[in-house]
Amino acid sequence: MYISKLIVKNYKLLKDVNLDLNERINIFVGENDSGKSTILEVLSIITSGRLNGYAFERQIKANMFNDEARKKYINSLATGMPVSPPEIIIEAFLQDADHRFSGTNNSLLEDAYIVYHRIYQVCRHNSRFSQVRSVPLEELIKLDSYPIRELVGRLLKDKTTRKNILFASDSYAGYGAGYRDDSQMTEGVLLGFDSCDIQPRVYKAASEQTERTRKRAEVFTPAWIVNQMNNHCDAEWFGRANVFNHPDGQEWTVSTEPITFPEGKDWKQYVDSRRLEITCGEAPYIVPRYDTATGEIIPIERRIGILDRKLRIVNENAADESEWFKWAFRAFQSVYGYEYQGDNLLIARINLLYTLADYIEAQWHRQATQKELEKFLNVICWNFWQMDGMPIPNSTSAVSG
Repeated sequence: MYISKLIVKNYKLLKDVNLDLNERINIFVGENDSGKSTILEVLSIITSGRLNGYAFERQIKANMFNDEARKKYINSLATGMPVSPPEIIIEAFLQDADHRFSGTNNSLLEDAYIVYHRIYQVCRHNSRFSQVRSVPLEELIKLDSYPIRELVGRLLKDKTTRKNILFASDSYAGYGAGYRDDSQMTEGVLLGFDSCDIQPRVYKAASEQTERTRKRAEVFTPAWIVNQMNNHCDAEWFGRANVFNHPDGQEWTVSTEPITFPEGKDWKQYVDSRRLEITCGEAPYIVPRYDTATGEIIPIERRIGILDRKLRIVNENAADESEWFKWAFRAFQSVYGYEYQGDNLLIARINLLYTLADYIEAQWHRQATQKELEKFLNVICWNFWQMDGMPIPNSTSAVSG
């Protein structure tokens, strides 16, 4: 018995694939991210019912559905005339199989021996998709794509305890015992999530946002306020206002001329100046890739974070790629943040890693290498750590002098 035909619809990169397979050897050739590994995933699901070592049925999540199919559905919600939610179809047609697998319940309506999976976009995803506004869900955080895909385990490490960061929130307790506030976040645990869960606060349900604000004082500041506050810090350092941009209400105009420095100070001192964002959440003051109040992506040339400003200075002053990486690394070493809730801390670290990848691509027109990502990520995980910024004092304790 062998698989003679494989039909896949709407699974990750595979929008509509119909493959005839040989009995002995099959070779798949294609560009990166063309779907070769995804085909192997499909074969694992069909033959074992497992994906990455875990039961497939427990891992079904929104980002398994083809991007094009999801976007079509998301866009239809805004029209008031939603199309049917997307579905994944995986069918393996078997040659010389046991007659118990025979039937016409397949997409070709042929009398054939077949093993199949049909997965519908479930209702709880639908209600969350309706809150996405104008920004597609997958554009902000993608755990299964560059530059995050191979580094999820490292992103979860707590350098102080040498364990993993904790959930430190009961937002995920409904998933089971391994998702309590005192549970460690692991790669295996994350496989149980849909892509709506590990996403910025703006994509969480309004009721959940309110509850997290009530319990942990979790609030996120609009980008225009972040910009004005960072401008104030820079005014103190430079001795003049509006160095990087000129605010205008809730907008700002970027200063396009190279940044000049006051007497007695230079660009290297600015890059090395240390900045800490307390209870940093998703690190909007350090690396605002998007407006935390709206989810709107901020183009790299308009970003207003502390690290963005340092990297702009490095862009303007580094003589070559070697010097750029030296001082970009120093810039990452100079910024810090702590956060208690595990999902926020993970997103903050991810935002820093995305920022590195964005600036390398913009400045050097290439992707960051794995070695470069790992080097910077080590600093990120040391400098952005898990800590409760709201400790409750023990009323019975006393300090003796």
